[in-house]
Amino acid sequence: MLDNDVDLATMLPWLQGRLGLSVVTLPEHLRSRSDDEVLAEAKRQDRILITHDRRFLQKQRFTPAENPGVIIIPGGDSTDHRGLVGTVLIHVSELRFAYIETVLELAGSGRATLWNHNPTTDQIDRISMRVRWDPIHPVELWYDKDADEFGQAPTDAWDEEIAEVSAD
Repeated sequence: MLDNDVDLATMLPWLQGRLGLSVVTLPEHLRSRSDDEVLAEAKRQDRILITHDRRFLQKQRFTPAENPGVIIIPGGDSTDHRGLVGTVLIHVSELRFAYIETVLELAGSGRATLWNHNPTTDQIDRISMRVRWDPIHPVELWYDKDADEFGQAPTDAWDEEIAEVSAD
């Protein structure tokens, strides 16, 4: 489900038409409502919420039980990162059950941070990942084993690599 802060004119045709994903927009009557109501509607429809709104990272406000899955996408021009978003959504749609109670934040560079509820420990696990998106090659997803204690990957040649891939 696309939140009202997402560029619908760019993202909706791309995700539905080009990639064939089942994507809906936020119902009109919820467009000026609270984040809590928006998330509740996504859960009612069993949809992952796609948004720019980083407030969904507030674990105290949005408990895992209320979370059907949230993907926070980069701001700015949607045409710049729709390949990344589409690639991730194709992966997520194939593993929908694994993204319940999860928040995935994407950066335009291909870095991603996943916050996942661990029901065994009742804790939120934070995992840093990288995503390579390329229309010619299959998606590559890997974990940052060199991430520091905050889960942030160190800067390295990855940025140069991604710039080359996205320029093609």
